[in-house]
Amino acid sequence: MPTNVVSGLGPRPTARRSARAAGGGAPANRARRDTALFGRYRDAPDRQGLALRVGRVVDDLTCGLGRQPSVDEVAREIGIEAEDVLEAMLAAGAHHATSLDTPRAGGDEDPGVTLGDTLRHAEEGYADAEHRAVLQTLMGSLTLRERNVVRLRFEKDLTSAEIGEIVGVSQMQVCRTLRQSLARLRIIAKAHS
Repeated sequence: MPTNVVSGLGPRPTARRSARAAGGGAPANRARRDTALFGRYRDAPDRQGLALRVGRVVDDLTCGLGRQPSVDEVAREIGIEAEDVLEAMLAAGAHHATSLDTPRAGGDEDPGVTLGDTLRHAEEGYADAEHRAVLQTLMGSLTLRERNVVRLRFEKDLTSAEIGEIVGVSQMQVCRTLRQSLARLRIIAKAHS
């Protein structure tokens, strides 16, 4: 059987091996049984071994081809399915940490941007959520009428006259209620912080 010259990892697949892998021989039956019983691979050492083998073949093919090989090329070289190659690459990547100083992928417009730079941005959504939670707690200290007036003013952006018509009070009473409610909310907020 010819040896795999590029990787040195054993024989290349031949017609006889391909027929057996397609379902004709005992090893294929055993592989089907093991897959049914234990999932795609029986245990972690099998995945790790395959990940190492894929890594070596990728390195060898890169040197031989002068470029990164495709997943299909690696799969053909080893004699396994492309999906198995992808899983092995994912398993290998899980064991290696990526430096935060690594240039960000697709950062051609700003070549100095690193992965770490993308993590430094403050997410404003968290602050908004926290503000809503605090406001909901503070609004609980107001009466139902005061809450309605404050919500109509700030959520619906209605004028004092419009709020007065809805609530059934004068515009002056709406202004007074708003002023007193906001003063109370400020005092309670200061006490909580």
